[in-house]
This record gives sequence, structure tokens and C-alpha cells, in this order.
Amino acid sequence: MDDNSRLQNQQHAFAAHIRNPAQSPPPPGVEDRRMRIYRELFFNNLNSFLRDSLPVLHAVMRPDAWRSLVRDFFVCHAAQSPFFRDIPREFLCYLEEQRGERADDPPFLRELAHYEWVELALSVHEDPVPPPGLDPTGDLATGRPLLSPLAWPLRY
Repeated sequence: MDDNSRLQNQQHAFAAHIRNPAQSPPPPGVEDRRMRIYRELFFNNLNSFLRDSLPVLHAVMRPDAWRSLVRDFFVCHAAQSPFFRDIPREFLCYLEEQRGERADDPPFLRELAHYEWVELALSVHEDPVPPPGLDPTGDLATGRPLLSPLAWPLRY
């Protein structure tokens, strides 16, 4: 096995252990004390980011239920985006596609997570407002109204 393969194997073992230490052993030769620092750092950063992105959902859940939810997301979901701002969307995908119904979940879990994600998504929306082609001096009664890219009609 060449050095690149060994390094890649060690990185995979490291990541697997950080995500799910109960199911994946640490990479060989790394002290548990050091791995514990990384396990806590990664989980706490994710927990903090989700808590700040979904503050109402966090507030309505029991602390142990919230922590369990974030842990399950961390263990089960393989994110498709490397960007931090996409973590709440990844979390929403996890809720919609992977988590399933749990007895201790609030009945509005997915809807509230979606609503809070929409708030965040609209705050970082990059389409120009007003959209190109809008005549700000036009006559609404004779012209064609344009829908703002920031208007997302939703119903829960």
C-alpha cells in the first residue's frame, strides 16, 4: 500500500470515528484523549451552527431530544455541499428523506425546520432585486407585474 492510500485510509477512519464513535474505531495509533477533542469539536460546532440557524426549533425541543436529533443527523447524513451556509438545507433534507417519524419529535418538526430554513435562504438569496427587466417607472395597471424572487408562496 502506498503512502497516499495509507493517508486516505487513515482520513476515512478518522472521519468515520468522529461521526459515529460507537460504530467506528479510531484510526490506529491515535490516543482516545486526542480523538475525544476532535469528536467534541466537530459535534459542538455542528450543534451550535444548527442551533443558531434554527433557533425556534431548538427552543421548542427538550435539550436531550435536540442533541439526539443533531447526533443522528451527524451520524446518518452524508452532506452534498461543502458550504457551511448549506448545513441547514442538508439538515432539512435529512429530516425529509432519512429521519422518518419519531415518537418524541414535535408534530411540526419538518414544517418548522423548513420555515426557519426559508428565512435563512431568503436572507442570503443572490438574485438581483428588483429582477432584470423591471421598469420601476412603469404603470402597474397597464404593465405586467413581476413576482419578486424573494416571494416564496408557502403553506404549512
